[in-house]
Order: sequence, then C-alpha cells, then structure tokens
Amino acid sequence: MSRRPRVLVTRSVDQAGPLGELLTAAGCEPVCIPTIAIQPVEDLSLLDRAIRDLDTFQYVVLPSVNGARVFLDRASALGQDLASAGHLRAVAGPATARVLENAGFTPRIVPDPFSAEAALTALKGEPLAGARVLLPRAQEGREALGDGLRASGARVKEVPVYRTVPVSGAPRLSTALTRGELDAVTFFSPSAVRGFTLSLEHARLQRETLTLRPLVACIGMTTATAAAQLGWPADVIAAGTTAEALVIALASALSCVLSATSPSHHRELAAVQ
Repeated sequence: MSRRPRVLVTRSVDQAGPLGELLTAAGCEPVCIPTIAIQPVEDLSLLDRAIRDLDTFQYVVLPSVNGARVFLDRASALGQDLASAGHLRAVAGPATARVLENAGFTPRIVPDPFSAEAALTALKGEPLAGARVLLPRAQEGREALGDGLRASGARVKEVPVYRTVPVSGAPRLSTALTRGELDAVTFFSPSAVRGFTLSLEHARLQRETLTLRPLVACIGMTTATAAAQLGWPADVIAAGTTAEALVIALASALSCVLSATSPSHHRELAAVQ
C-alpha cells in the first residue's frame, strides 16, 4: 500500500474519538461511520432504587463501559459516594475498571479479557451463596452472566440501564465499501455488527458483491461469533477487551507502519504497542 490503511470505526459517536486517535497513532486512517447509538433506558427507577439500597449488596458486576457510566451518573445524581462503599466488591473488565477508578471506585476483580465466562471464573471461590449481586447491563444483553451467578447461589438483581439502537450510515458505508476504500472494519459489540448489517441491507449491498473485502477485527469472542453468524467472520480477534488491544492486533495484521510514513509514525505505533 502507498497510503495509510483505512479502518472503519463503527462505534457510537461518543466512543469513536479515542479509538480514532489510537488508529491514527498506529499509522491508520480512521473512517468514522457509527452503526449504533447508546441510549439510557427511559425508566431508570429500578437502578435508582438499587443505588439507594447499595449497602444491601455485596457485589456489583459491570459488564461494559456504557453500563458503568450510567451507574456512575445515577449514583452521583443521587448523592451516593461510591468511594466510601468499601464493602462493595466490583467486578469489571480493564476498560470499565479505568472508568470506575477515575470516579474513585476501584474494582476488586478485573478479568482480562472480560466476558461472562471469564467473570464467573474469576468469582469462583468468592462467597456468592446468598450474596446480593447488582448487575446493571444492556437491555439486550446476554443472560449467561446472570444465570451463572444465580447457579452459584447468588441473589441477582439485573437492571437494564442502557440500550443500543442501530444507526444507518447506508449511503456513506455503501460508497466506501463498493469503491474498495476500506481496508478493515472494527466491531466492539454484537449490536455494532447488527447495525452494520442493517446499513448494508438498507443500501441493498451484499458482501459477495464486493470486489475487495475489508479485514474484520472484533473485540472478544462474543462479538466475533455475532459477526460470523451475520456473514462477516473475524480475521482479527483482540487478545484483550480494550481499544488498545484491538488496535495492536489490527496493526499487526495490516502492517500499519508503511514505508511512506514518517519516523514519528513508527514511534507512535511503538507507543501504542
């Protein structure tokens, strides 16, 4: 390639920026066309009640950054000082843990990479029998985590706190794909894959008609499985559940440090890695 690889960023508008910066540092050109938007659920009264009764919970499990942000926002609005909730054991992945730590709430258990299965494994040996567990999650989230916690004897309070809605970028996406302008596409959630697929359906575009198929990079096996089921099997699966991990894996696959880039780009990629 004589140009920077172009990488499609399908994340929501408020989350695309940091990923774009990492891709730029790695010698890539981010192309931001969101396929989903993140929205809090309309009724957060269940979450508010759980936060007011936070001293009755022994654990809070936060599967995603989006859920953690809603949880933190409502706790702040209700005057709940999480930094003083020393009894509460938080479980979160690395990216979510950083969000919590910035709010003064340090998780006790940080599976890396995070998944429902990894969280359940990390909780083995914990006194879950009879323990109350708060699980703020996506409205359309998987049931595996809640079911696994209940199987361990925990009393689980599952509270949907946000939902993902598809955003159609059909015209721009169709043009970029049919012209072969994209070298890779990144997916951070099954919802992003579904939104991407919906955009293609709106544009009446099928993968089989593409002259050049972009590499597909997914964060985690859950997203990779969803992508494969919808006809976009992953070429790259990040070893961790962070944007940094995905960029490192994708940079390696794309050989992002091009001969035409400046020495500063080489240093930036080294910094990312």
